[in-house]
Amino acid sequence: KSFALKNIGWYWGKIYSDRTAITWANILRTTAKVQPLLVINTIHKGYINVPPRNLRLNAGDISQENGKMIPHVFNLDAQTNTLTLHVTMKTVDIHHVKIFPLMDYWRYHVKCTGSVTVDSETESIDNLYIAEFLKFR
Repeated sequence: KSFALKNIGWYWGKIYSDRTAITWANILRTTAKVQPLLVINTIHKGYINVPPRNLRLNAGDISQENGKMIPHVFNLDAQTNTLTLHVTMKTVDIHHVKIFPLMDYWRYHVKCTGSVTVDSETESIDNLYIAEFLKFR
């Protein structure tokens, strides 16, 4: 049996600005235990793997979609010595696919607004991106 299937599921996405690519995820280990992940890639500066203790990824505005309770708003905040990030992602549209009898997949179109600061260089974020939610049960 696959290790990934031991989790309830995960949601993840990517956000881009002119100099930065943000990849975020939240692995749902159980209904009460989650593992947030965040990697920031910057032009000419490499990547920053943000430790979970410096990261808050909250899902809210939970309501029913295709018979399941799912989030419709995500808030992403991170703070380190060289990084400050705040992004709010609000669902604009959702597409659902049933995968096998127990698995559900939602592709979100999310309006992302906020900012990212890396080494004192701040960029605004204001665009539409894609996020995904895969729920195994």
